Amino acid sequence: MLLTDSEKIVKKANEMLFEGRVQRNDFLKSLNVKFEGMLTSGIIAQEYFFEAQRCWLEGLFFATIVMTQMTFEEGLKHSFRGYYDLRGDKKNLNFVNSCGFNQIIDLANKEKYITKKESEQLHKLRKMRNPLVHVKRDKKNEGDFMDTSEYSIMRKISQIYQAEEGMILESDAEIEAKKAMKFSKLYYDIFSRIRL
Repeated sequence: MLLTDSEKIVKKANEMLFEGRVQRNDFLKSLNVKFEGMLTSGIIAQEYFFEAQRCWLEGLFFATIVMTQMTFEEGLKHSFRGYYDLRGDKKNLNFVNSCGFNQIIDLANKEKYITKKESEQLHKLRKMRNPLVHVKRDKKNEGDFMDTSEYSIMRKISQIYQAEEGMILESDAEIEAKKAMKFSKLYYDIFSRIRL
């Protein structure tokens, strides 16, 4: 059977990316996170979580980091929305709906939804995500990116994959995304414990 040009491109890409996908799947399995029953994070956060895993498997490393962060933000907001809605507390409900990740982490810590250690871990995830969603521009050279993060993930990446002698090397983005995927256990720990 003759392949179209598009099919040839996709087939070649699949062959090139196959080994990396296998390695990333093995890593994901090694985290040994099992979901049992409904978590209090809500269905949207759970979908974000599974989307983050799909991004990881496909090698979409920036998306993995952002989707992992969104999982926690939406999960915490969902839990607080339910809590404040049941109590008719519109003021705090409005705050939860408009606050950012930093504020929802601090609120969750203050209200003892999460521990101080979990709060610190989520702030690390937030800082990992920040340069991807809060890009600052150099005022002098309009259009140039400025290094505004602790380790500037934006500057480090020139390619997602570097092939050298037939071997796929981990890029900086992949290393950061792997750190984000390690939050999978924390996701389960937090949202299997929180009760309204």
